[in-house]
Amino acid sequence: MFFKSITFFFILLCYSNSQTSYGPVFKNIKVSQPVGLHTGTLIFLHWFGGTTTWWLLLYKQFIPSYIKSIFPTARADLSRNLYYLPVPSWYQTIVPISLNNPEDIGGIRNAVEHVQQLIYSEMSNGIPSERIMLAGISQGGALALVAGLTFPHPLAGIVAQSVYLPLSTMFRDDVFVSSLINKHIPILHLQGLYDLATPLYIGLKTMSILRRFNPNYRIHFTCSGHHPSFNVRTAGDKKLHSNHDTTVIRRNN
Repeated sequence: MFFKSITFFFILLCYSNSQTSYGPVFKNIKVSQPVGLHTGTLIFLHWFGGTTTWWLLLYKQFIPSYIKSIFPTARADLSRNLYYLPVPSWYQTIVPISLNNPEDIGGIRNAVEHVQQLIYSEMSNGIPSERIMLAGISQGGALALVAGLTFPHPLAGIVAQSVYLPLSTMFRDDVFVSSLINKHIPILHLQGLYDLATPLYIGLKTMSILRRFNPNYRIHFTCSGHHPSFNVRTAGDKKLHSNHDTTVIRRNN
């Protein structure tokens, strides 16, 4: 088990040092500034092929006034594509989704580093890591899981909507998991029962892996088709913000 862990870390290191293959991930970054004192930050990652604009408009309806919201948009290029068509994506994904598919380890690692740099930027502006939350849907939610779980400082929580767990072999390794600062991070996982993009069995496999080591993991099933409806997602996000059993981004007293 230990040898497998060391081998996987070596592979990740090789990919992460290959800067010629993996360049900038973000096309642009939109920011919704807080009203009044800024005491917490939400970083939201869109789905494969999506953009940020309408997520920004929708989330502004319920995000607390003291929260700064960051919405990066992924670049579209041929190194991260669908059937050789350039679409906005965080890394290359094989569809249909399966936890047994070959993975773009270098692309995932590169995207994780970019997202974690956003977190570091917020920390450098005086926001404690415990007041920073990651959220995302589909591929963006998958990226939020990996970026949050592997971040070396404690975070507030993760909202993962219609997701699978990339690099799942790593998170099945007890030696690797035991080293994670955020192994017990509050996670709210939303899964549609009839989701065709991220099928139920993928969500259940992801659930089985995360539940092994994270007592603060929660999953909420919805009677929806292609990804949960926005009303269900926002309700779930509100729950994660407000329920003391699930997360900790609250207004400072």
